Amino acid sequence: MPKEEKSYMPSGIGGLMRFGEEEEPLVKITPKHVIYLISSVVFIEILIKVITRLI
Repeated sequence: MPKEEKSYMPSGIGGLMRFGEEEEPLVKITPKHVIYLISSVVFIEILIKVITRLI
């Protein structure tokens, strides 16, 4: 059996570059925060509708 020729890729910089893996996000938003935000917007909309009907 003939031997297979192996092709080697150039090593480049050996994986030393990292793109944005160590950056911290400016704002951390958890799912709990999203639920609070949405429920507060809904509450404010309902409150505005009730107030405008009374006037």
